[in-house]
Amino acid sequence: MSKISIQTSLLRDNIVVTGETFTNYLLIKVIPSDVSVQAMPLNVSLVLDVSGSMYNEKRLEYVKQAAEHVVDMMSPNDIVSVIAFADRSKVVSEAKTAEGKDAIKQAIRNIEDVDAGSGTSMSLGMESGVAEVLKNLSEGRSNRVIVLTDGQTKGEEKCEQIAEKEAPAGVGFSAIGVGSDWNDVLLEKIAQIGHGKWHYVDAPEKALQIFQEEFGQLIATAFSNVILKLHLMKDIVVKRVRQVEPDYIEFTLNTSSERLVAVPLGSMQKDTPKWVVADIGLPKRTLGRYMILRLELIYDIPASNIFGESTDLIPVYVVYTDDRSQSYVNGEVARSIDQLQIEELTSKATIFLNQGDQSRATMLLQNAQNIANRTGDARKTQALNQTLSELGQSGQVSRKTMLHLKDQARRTGLLSPEEVGQLLKRET
Repeated sequence: MSKISIQTSLLRDNIVVTGETFTNYLLIKVIPSDVSVQAMPLNVSLVLDVSGSMYNEKRLEYVKQAAEHVVDMMSPNDIVSVIAFADRSKVVSEAKTAEGKDAIKQAIRNIEDVDAGSGTSMSLGMESGVAEVLKNLSEGRSNRVIVLTDGQTKGEEKCEQIAEKEAPAGVGFSAIGVGSDWNDVLLEKIAQIGHGKWHYVDAPEKALQIFQEEFGQLIATAFSNVILKLHLMKDIVVKRVRQVEPDYIEFTLNTSSERLVAVPLGSMQKDTPKWVVADIGLPKRTLGRYMILRLELIYDIPASNIFGESTDLIPVYVVYTDDRSQSYVNGEVARSIDQLQIEELTSKATIFLNQGDQSRATMLLQNAQNIANRTGDARKTQALNQTLSELGQSGQVSRKTMLHLKDQARRTGLLSPEEVGQLLKRET
């Protein structure tokens, strides 16, 4: 029996024959069906900014406490290294198993004693972190460089190049920005390339919460190289595939042929479903029921030495009808699309704000606000209200407000922890 199951829902199971092509939306729920699956041990490098600005608001002190806490979360078989960087990088604690937690935590406590200069060259820290991870690189581990900074860095292009070079070899990257004076576009890009996460720490005392979130996900990672395959029937087109739960991701599609689309979902935790929405282009058809595609999931479970496992092929059908009363909308799929729209409207608005086009930014933010209000999403409504209020009063939006909005917009929150638990229970 497969350790992961797939459930599907179309926005419209029945579409009205009009003589025109039609775009339908397929919600695909990828659900771990065995929470007892063994998670992979870690191979992690903590790359921490120790430049002068990290002493503001006791940022470094809070980060040190958070780093020590996650070392305590690790099992003895996990491997961790610690890097300090400013305009130079230094290995504070070489890659070693977490059996010797006291020595690793002592190195973190003394990290400010390291002379790494005064500027910010994140690429040097990333290179040192990669070097430590490569010492123990293994398909059987979650290999990750986690970089934290609170400022702009020299050599931004070099940072992206490092992620682009190492990600195909199996080194993942996550990025954490503290405060508001860091390049969110860069950190998001690094995380996207590295199949990791980016995090926003708006107040230093929240560093622990963010570290717990990142490491909680890593510690629960059991599936790797998860690939969703869509085997298409004739004249069916996949236009886009986006993740909607647990957060927003736009996937790059691999099309080895016009009838096969592969979507790399990356790794998965044993206790966290992923929901993705595929935009499906349907051709003109006469009345009748048609199979439009078949779904398949390929994945590895490294801790159990299982590679290339697959689900059964799951067919998806649509009915062409001349009865408009049968062409109803699936509410769950519609809500998922609403969440995607909020994120995308917000992202476009940010671009217009950076270009000084306040009018177009306001229009997009108001559209996002209307969707958030209609769907009852209190977190996003509050963030959008604050953004529009600042924009209306001064014609500008503070950096902190924009980062907060961006962070909230990508977090769909379609599933509460209780709903996740119920969903997993049904599949086990």
